[in-house]
Amino acid sequence: MDRMRCVVVEDEELGRLQLLDLIQQDSRLEVIGLADRSEKAVELINSLRPDVVFLDIQMPGGSGFDVVQQIHLKPQIIFVTAHDRYAVKAFEVAAHDYLLKPITKARFDASVDRVFTTFRSRASKASETASETVMVPVGSSGTYVPLADVLYVCSEGHYTVAAVAGGAKHRCRKTFREWLEHLPESVFLKVQRGLVINIRRVVCAELSSGGGYVRLGDLEESVEIGARGAERLMRYLNEER
Repeated sequence: MDRMRCVVVEDEELGRLQLLDLIQQDSRLEVIGLADRSEKAVELINSLRPDVVFLDIQMPGGSGFDVVQQIHLKPQIIFVTAHDRYAVKAFEVAAHDYLLKPITKARFDASVDRVFTTFRSRASKASETASETVMVPVGSSGTYVPLADVLYVCSEGHYTVAAVAGGAKHRCRKTFREWLEHLPESVFLKVQRGLVINIRRVVCAELSSGGGYVRLGDLEESVEIGARGAERLMRYLNEER
């Protein structure tokens, strides 16, 4: 059975130990990182890219809400707190659940059931498309690559450029519109005019209201996107939470 990789963010030792005990009793979970303050939490989440984060709201250096705003890709968030006054705000930032301390095993199990359902659904969609192939036309012949290896496609004059895993870029006669007709929307997102990216291969993203950059797969360089593209990508990532 697939396990969800999780990070625990909790500044109080007793609370952290309780969470770890509950997690260790659940075969669906695997702890890959611990943090006791917001700065470390942001660093861990951005580098480890967990599936789930058990996130305390009140901690040194900033709140759990601050952490959510600073992480690049959004894992499933389960807020943990001793105060129910934060519940409304937690769901406003698209938290998947909200646990009140002290946490009962029944409530913890119900929360994990919820996020595991989403986790398995995403994994199923990814496996369905992982073995598909698309043709990247090069000259008079074609190169077949797995769909998952196509990182982005962009317009370049009368041609298009397809960047694939490994760093190769193929200049193609296929039009951008033709690409869009064959790339499934469940995997590829048109972030702006003339640019579609493989959303499942995003490594990290630096986004603001004025634009930003996104790293894809094993490409050394980042892909620059404009203000509207950054806004659309941020909206997509927030919805995915």
